[in-house]
Parts: sequence; structure tokens; C-alpha cells
Amino acid sequence: MMHKISRSIVSWGAILIGLVAGCAAPQPTQSENITLHSSESISPAGQSQRGAADKVNELTRTPEIVNTSYQKASRECMVSKGYEARSEYYFPHIVKVRSLVIPRPLSTETARSSGYGTLPGKTKGSDTGYEMSNEESTAFYGDGSDDFQPCQDKVLNELFGPRDVWEYYVTLEDYLIPYVNAFVSSEQSRKINEDWSQCMAEKSYSFAGPGVAMMQTYNTPEAQEVAIADALCREQIRYEERISEGLDVYMTTFLQDNPALIERVSQARKNAEQNAPKMLNGAS
Repeated sequence: MMHKISRSIVSWGAILIGLVAGCAAPQPTQSENITLHSSESISPAGQSQRGAADKVNELTRTPEIVNTSYQKASRECMVSKGYEARSEYYFPHIVKVRSLVIPRPLSTETARSSGYGTLPGKTKGSDTGYEMSNEESTAFYGDGSDDFQPCQDKVLNELFGPRDVWEYYVTLEDYLIPYVNAFVSSEQSRKINEDWSQCMAEKSYSFAGPGVAMMQTYNTPEAQEVAIADALCREQIRYEERISEGLDVYMTTFLQDNPALIERVSQARKNAEQNAPKMLNGAS
């Protein structure tokens, strides 16, 4: 059974997103040598690969034709079960590495025009299955039993191949997040936030990090003023550049630690890219 992935926000210093529910990481066979590492066991790479985070982003990128095929097949399956077709069904997309670190980037232009904007996770309702009835949700996601095949499993099988192929692809974030958490907990991250806090103190603000500033002032009269100061301090201390450098360090470690996982994910994506055009054209 596949479910939507949900995450919780830990609001202190460099806020991070941690996976707390949703798809459980599959249990590999011993020969596969795929391990779900804890953040405490992860060390920074001795020599960082510049652009390592971009390499991981490319690994996790879902081609548009794959998503289009997934949506088409999902609608057809649900209609065959007697439900009205939705414009979009939840696809277990893998997000970019930078989006796993909160706060998201903030430019001075954005801060001046809209402050912090919308908080992460607080978006308008969409037609992606979040408002499904229990019966419709069961038809699409399943109920945890093996009594029938829910539509999402059926479509993922058609796109990627058997569950033991696609399950690593759609749960890759489970394996990524400990590395992001290790960076957020690192001395490198602490120094970034310390420099930002010092800059903000010079502007008469006291926050442990930009994520805390965002969370504590959101939707308050001073929110935009704080957001502007926040954005200016980020520019002054090269916040985004330093976050990217830190993520490269820990994504280098991720790439070094997980060759078997990367091979499995790459194969799943290759299968999907081959099968998606056939599914769109109605071929079996």
C-alpha cells in the first residue's frame, strides 16, 4: 500500500524537514547492501564534489512524460472502479535536496513584495486526492491488505515494473533525509545560523535562525519588516551559497555511501521512461 508522504517541521535554527509518516522504506535483501542510515552515523565527505546536490536532484527528477502517463493511467483505473476522474492524482514525487531544508530561499525582492509569502505546507487545496472520501482513497491507495490491488500500485507497476523496483524510487527521500539532517546538525550549519543571527542582532532582532524568524512572525504585523531584514542578512552572509556548499558535502557522502540504492533508483526511472510512451499510446 502506498500513501502520501507527510513531514513535520522542526522549528529551531536551520529548520529541517523530517520524514515521519507515509511510505516505509523497503527492506532490502542482504545482497543488495542498501542501508537506511541514521543521521548520527553520517560524516561529512573528506573532499566535497561540487554540484553533488545537483547530481542527486537529477537522479530524483521525474520526467514530465512519466507524470503525464501516471495521471492518465490513474484516471482510467479510477473511472473503471466507478469514480469520477480527477484532474490530478497524487504522485510520490521526490523533491529537490534544497527544499528539504527550511526556510526556503528568500530574495529581497520577494520580501519587499510579499514578506515570507505562504508557509511551507500551507497551500490551497488541490484536486490531488487530499479530499478523497474514505472509499475513494481506499480504491486509489489501498487499505493495507492484500485483498485487492489499488489503482496507485497498479499504475506504478505498469510504469516502473514490480514493487521491489519502484519502491526504492518513491521512498528515496527516506534515504536522503538523514544526510540533510546531518548537515543541519553540523558545525557548518551552526556557523551559518550564528552569522545570520549576528547580522539580525545588528538590526535589533533576536532569532536563532531564519526559519525561526519566519515561524514566529508569520501573519503578524511585523512579518514583512522581519522578512526584509532576514533577506538582507542572507545576502550579506552568503546564506544560500553556504547552504548549497554544505549540502554538496553531505550529498557527496550520500553518493559514496549508496551505490546499490542509486543503481536501483536509476533502473526504475529508466523503466518508467521506456514504459510511459507505450502507456500514453495505449500499448500493452
